[in-house]
Amino acid sequence: MSSPQNPNTISVKVIGQEGDSATVEVNIHQKLHHLLEVGLKALYNPPPSANEYELVFNGIALSDLEKTIEQAGIHNGNRVTIQPKDVSRG
Repeated sequence: MSSPQNPNTISVKVIGQEGDSATVEVNIHQKLHHLLEVGLKALYNPPPSANEYELVFNGIALSDLEKTIEQAGIHNGNRVTIQPKDVSRG
């Protein structure tokens, strides 16, 4: 379900590397890079450089941060993990 004020606004739960989490509101037409920056600001004070982190959605690193949130298939209520780029996944 989207925000009643703007149908393009969704809530996404961002989860940091230590398991901490925050919920952010973003527009589905914004780029993934924006979600990464907003998520880092919500999780850390001061936020680290977005260049050192990546978004992981459904176990897959989202490497093309120029895609929109909608193009990446992220919907209201979804969870996205923010991890340092140097974290090994396997």
